[in-house]
Amino acid sequence: MNDELLATTLIDGLLLAGGAGRRMGGQDKGLLPYRGRPLAEHMSELLRHHCQRLFISCQRHPSIYAQWGHCVSDRDKSHAGPMAGVAALAAHSSAPWALLLPCDMPQLSDQALLLLRRHAVNSSAPVLALRHQGQEQPLVSLWRHQALLAAAAAFDAGERSLRQHLCSRTSWIDSEEACFDNINHPEQLAP
Repeated sequence: MNDELLATTLIDGLLLAGGAGRRMGGQDKGLLPYRGRPLAEHMSELLRHHCQRLFISCQRHPSIYAQWGHCVSDRDKSHAGPMAGVAALAAHSSAPWALLLPCDMPQLSDQALLLLRRHAVNSSAPVLALRHQGQEQPLVSLWRHQALLAAAAAFDAGERSLRQHLCSRTSWIDSEEACFDNINHPEQLAP
C-alpha cells in the first residue's frame, strides 16, 4: 500500500443501478445516454480507477450491465433502494473496503474519490462519505467490510433507509469539488 492512499487491491466497487427510474418515466437510468454513452458506462469507468473488482446492483437488463462489471441482484425485487444494493454486495465481496457510487453522477471526479481513499488510511470509521457545502452524499462512500455486513443484517431486519443506517457510522468528509449533481430528469441528459 502506498503511504498516502488505500491500495485499489483492497477495494471492491459497487455501482448502484437498481432504481425504478420513476423521475425518468420508468426508464432504466443507468442505460440512458449521457454524452454519447450510457450513464453506467461513465460511472463504471470511474470506479475501475479505484477498485480491484466492480459489481453492479441492477434489477433490469443484467445482460447489458454485465459488460461493465459483475451484476448482483437485490434480494428484495421491489426497488428497495440503495440499502438493497449494499446488502447484495455484502454477499459477494470479501475485500476489506467497498466503494459505492450511484449510476447517475457523471460529473463526479477522480479527485473526489481520491479524497475518500486518503482519509481511509488514517480513519477507524466504519464508513466514510463525502459532503459538499453541507449537503451529505451518502451514495459516494467507502465502506469497511464489517460495515457492509452490518448493513446487510439491518436490511434483512427491515431497515430500508441508507441515510438513517449511516447516521452514527459515518465520518463525513468535506469536499470542495462541485461534482455531485445527479441526473434525475430527462432534460439533464442533453449535451
